[in-house]
Amino acid sequence: MANHADVKRAKQGKDGWNAWAEGEIRAGRSSDVDFTDAKFDIGTFEGFTFPSVALFSQATFEAEVSFREAVFRGVARFSGVTYKDYAAFVGATFMDGAQFDHATFMDHAQFDSTTFNGHVQFAGATFKGDAQFNGSTFNIDTYFSEATFEKEFYVNGATFKQRAEFDDALFKGCPS
Repeated sequence: MANHADVKRAKQGKDGWNAWAEGEIRAGRSSDVDFTDAKFDIGTFEGFTFPSVALFSQATFEAEVSFREAVFRGVARFSGVTYKDYAAFVGATFMDGAQFDHATFMDHAQFDSTTFNGHVQFAGATFKGDAQFNGSTFNIDTYFSEATFEKEFYVNGATFKQRAEFDDALFKGCPS
């Protein structure tokens, strides 16, 4: 279950959230945040800094959500998340691992210019709209195994510095 204090803090917006996060980082605290199973009617995490592990597993975003320019200092777990509308992670930085395994993107998923510094998991994810990773940098192993891409999959200018695995991925909407 989501931590009520984390949900309340997030509703204060970027400035309030980041003031708290900066205090946690300066104090050397490992402050995980937990939004597990949360339901979001509106969602903007634009420019948020997550000081440690960020748990969003099994959350549902009912409307458009933005993590533009967000910084995840610890592992970011979005496993099993449902994005019912547009999901934007443009310019986000994942300093540790990013787990989007079995996530469902019902609409457009945009990860353009995103930096992934730890292991990246999109294994078993479903992209029902376009999936954009243009200009993104994947510094460590990346897994799209068993992912389903129902529309276009864009990786123009993306850099994969280590292994990118697409075993048993299904590309339905991509030209052959």
